Amino acid sequence: MIGRRKDIIIVAGKNLYPEDIEDALGGVDGILPGRVVAFGADDPESGTERICVVAETARTGAQETKQLRRAVVEAAMQIDVTISAVFLVPPRWLIKSSAGKPSRRANKERALRELVAP
Repeated sequence: MIGRRKDIIIVAGKNLYPEDIEDALGGVDGILPGRVVAFGADDPESGTERICVVAETARTGAQETKQLRRAVVEAAMQIDVTISAVFLVPPRWLIKSSAGKPSRRANKERALRELVAP
């Protein structure tokens, strides 16, 4: 896959394209189609990035969301990717670009600001 250079996630020297991760996770039952964003977040301890995913879902129960997180991680493993953090958010949480697609940069900033404990 050829993606935008600034969106590439580098994990232990391996280049990963968010589009590939998003495509793999978009088919997970419970994730709203086209409503998933993958991004890299700096991990100072390891000196590399960790992969984070924000996905919209209508599921709200604790057991349902636990199973959905596991399904997301397993789907990523099918493409040899390890997800460090799965953030499940309600429908219409993701910020869209002017083209109508979820904006990775804006959603990364929002997720790190609102979903990651300080």
